[in-house]
Amino acid sequence: VTKRGGGERAVSEACLHILEKFFEPFNPKKFSGSGIKVSGEWNG
Repeated sequence: VTKRGGGERAVSEACLHILEKFFEPFNPKKFSGSGIKVSGEWNG
């Protein structure tokens, strides 16, 4: 996965595992026609 060794590689592999397990890839077609605004200004 990386060119680093030891602990640094273990951390990067753990991050990738978390991303794969808990998040799904972004699909822009999922939002088309749904009425959800995916761009614009953030209101705080």
